[in-house]
Amino acid sequence: MHLKLDQIFRISILLKTLEAVSEVIGGVILFFITPHFINHWGNVLTRGELSEDPNNFIANFLSHSIHHLSSISTTYAAIYLLTHGVVKLVALVAVLKDKFWGYPLLLVVLLMFIIYQTIQLVHHVTYGLLGLNIFDVFVVVLTALEWRKRINKYEANHNSS
Repeated sequence: MHLKLDQIFRISILLKTLEAVSEVIGGVILFFITPHFINHWGNVLTRGELSEDPNNFIANFLSHSIHHLSSISTTYAAIYLLTHGVVKLVALVAVLKDKFWGYPLLLVVLLMFIIYQTIQLVHHVTYGLLGLNIFDVFVVVLTALEWRKRINKYEANHNSS
């Protein structure tokens, strides 16, 4: 199957939209659950694996991470996820509706998040954040190309009149 650049752009925008929606949902959920609840369920989910393999990297990482949660950290995470998700959703929906102003807005939003995520990566490298950053750069390039195409189309229509 041969995908055109337009199709790859649309797919990447839809994937970013799903990511933004999941961030909003995650942010809302974090506002309503307590660190104690997260800690309890984290213990339930990792207990069996750690009893079988006490050196399991993922189970140990999850167990360690949830024990350091506080109501301040969950509130921060909720606000971060909501803000991140809503801002991206506004830009992504504008692009999906083919609003001309949505393209530069999405570029600015993604570039700001790329800068922030890169700063986070300098302090602590995680493969998930690195992958997200690479995907965001990919979407920025595709968005810039698509926006340029829209500008050329607009100019061609107005120059021929």
